[in-house]
Amino acid sequence: MGTFAGHIAPGSFFMLAAIWWTINIFKNFLKAKTKNGKPYRTQPWYPGPFCRDFPFESVMKLVTVTIGMAGELTTAFEHGVFEHLVNAQHMTMYFFFGLNGAMDLLRHYNFHLPNGIEAATGILAYGIEGFIFYNHLHGRSHMDIQVHMYLFYTIVMCVFSIFLEIWHQDWVLASLSRAYFTLMQGTWFCQVGFILYPPFAGMQQWDQTNHEQMMIITMIYTWHCAVDLVLMLLIGAAVWVWMKSCRLLDQVNYQQLSSEAVLVVPTSKSANNGINGHLNRHMQLPESDSDEEEVRSPPPTFTDRVGKLLS
Repeated sequence: MGTFAGHIAPGSFFMLAAIWWTINIFKNFLKAKTKNGKPYRTQPWYPGPFCRDFPFESVMKLVTVTIGMAGELTTAFEHGVFEHLVNAQHMTMYFFFGLNGAMDLLRHYNFHLPNGIEAATGILAYGIEGFIFYNHLHGRSHMDIQVHMYLFYTIVMCVFSIFLEIWHQDWVLASLSRAYFTLMQGTWFCQVGFILYPPFAGMQQWDQTNHEQMMIITMIYTWHCAVDLVLMLLIGAAVWVWMKSCRLLDQVNYQQLSSEAVLVVPTSKSANNGINGHLNRHMQLPESDSDEEEVRSPPPTFTDRVGKLLS
């Protein structure tokens, strides 16, 4: 990662993962709001968009980890000698994320592994990444340490967000927090590449000992916090528009309303006739002239008809 490409590659991987999670989290959350939707539950990974039985995300984790490790390995040698030990640290980080993808894959194919192994290996991967970053900054410039410490803080929040998901598996904000801080890590990775290793000729070099420029770095980090949040909200809005256009959100969830509503049957004949007449005009129910007529349970579609009447 001691190059521009070395920061852009992992940053891109984290951003793509976070965007993928955000799309699926919003989709599952909106599905839970439909009439027959199941209650929202967090997921450690999501299947592919075209084949629900294919562990798309797990395979992509293994592919990206393989690409990252191969890149670090090929750039670690000089004149046939493994010179850059920092690349070995980066390969170690990639390995633990690959381990997480492997656990996802094994769980998908029903290997006998403990429940929650995906979340546990996710915590381990982020934890190892943060531990290594925290301990390989010795002897670097103040600005280099600053930008990597901001990355370390973001990684800590990634770990915390997974713990939050474990404790609150039905809370969509816990799932979104994992996606948010992973997106933050990805965009900040790319930003660090532009700060420390300007890729284009003519780009001004940052003075890595200048206090004012370090203050600007802090401000840029907060801008990333805001922009990433807005991006996730836009993704959520796009998912809502797409599901609405596909008529996936047409059915309103009346389950909670049905469980809490109380049906009051009037006892006077005039009140009965008034309500029955109103229902007859909208739902073609037969009129009842008897005060003592037995109150019968409504047909199976009664709730749907009342829903149409109230709307």
